[in-house]
Amino acid sequence: MHTVIMFTLEGNSWTPEVQVVDGISFFKVDCKDRALFKLCTDKAIKLGRKSDDPRYILACVSEFKKARSDASQAAFETLHNRLQEDAAEARGGAGKRRRTQRIRKARDSDALTVGEKVMVVYEHGDDSRQMLSLFGTSTSHLWIDATVENLQFISNAMRSDYQNGRFAGCRPRGPHFRRELPDTAGAEREPEHAEAEGSEPEHAAQDENVSE
Repeated sequence: MHTVIMFTLEGNSWTPEVQVVDGISFFKVDCKDRALFKLCTDKAIKLGRKSDDPRYILACVSEFKKARSDASQAAFETLHNRLQEDAAEARGGAGKRRRTQRIRKARDSDALTVGEKVMVVYEHGDDSRQMLSLFGTSTSHLWIDATVENLQFISNAMRSDYQNGRFAGCRPRGPHFRRELPDTAGAEREPEHAEAEGSEPEHAAQDENVSE
């Protein structure tokens, strides 16, 4: 059975793509996900416009991907160094490691040996949050522990960047990148969360929950 999760906020709803690893649900964060963009910014994304080009994604999403990539690389290097130390001890030369080899960049496939999950500290402005994520590189989608608190942090970051014209790969230019948000922008926004396993959440399309 597929796990279906739905988040709702101010009349907008988002049913993300979900992966379940070791009993933990992770939702997919993609800056070009129309429903996620609408949920976080209360604006409809218009694909095909320059600001929606992959080079012009919201800066926070690009920064979150880098943070996850850095954490994944660190986990990969930690495992690599531990394996080198174990090999040195097996040779009877504890403390006498061979010349340090240059460690290559981590790849998504390294999750098979390093572990699928990695703890990442995501930062935005003066705020930060530690979130369990799936191991991966900066070019892949983000998969983050599917909790309301995690989505709240991501939503606040995306909404703030959109409001302030913070797009990765470009400079803010004129009103197109600084559109005003509704008066509710300063209000506390707490997404509601519904999760069902093997059942259909309210208002979800019937084909979103598939039995295997």
